[in-house]
Amino acid sequence: MENNLKIIRLEKELTQQEVADSLNVTRQTVSHWENAEPLPPILALVDLSELYNESISRIIGENRMIIKKRLNLMALIGMLTLNYFLIPYLFPSISFILIVVLLILVGVGFPFWQLYLFIFEQQNFSTMEIVDSFVYFGLGILGTLVVYVIWKKLFKYIKSYIRYNVNSIFYETYVPDGK
Repeated sequence: MENNLKIIRLEKELTQQEVADSLNVTRQTVSHWENAEPLPPILALVDLSELYNESISRIIGENRMIIKKRLNLMALIGMLTLNYFLIPYLFPSISFILIVVLLILVGVGFPFWQLYLFIFEQQNFSTMEIVDSFVYFGLGILGTLVVYVIWKKLFKYIKSYIRYNVNSIFYETYVPDGK
């Protein structure tokens, strides 16, 4: 399969980095897959099949069969490290994002609050207060866009982590039929 992955990638005129970006993995992961160290998980094969517009049987080679599942110790260590040391930092990060979202909502809502006070409470504002309200509004809109982009990227990376790395602790080795 390792030769097939590289041959098909070169036929499609793609670099390892382009394939890695499409699958949300590192370039080194694609290189390891092409060298069968370890072979890609089945979900990655499905995504590679869609990316290359080739059948999975062509990618893995039709005359191969699974002979043994092996433990990938480095993947196990990496997953344990991520789960027990890095993921606990995910919750404070999400809390921070929620606090920023709250501040953004205050910034976006500030001009509307001043408008309410002006219309219904007959309160006059100085020019500086009006300018401040528009600055807060602009910062709130900008902050909304930043939080959206960060949240989207975070979701994308978590999704690819779950999709590929959970299944990579045990990997399969292949040999041609008849051996």
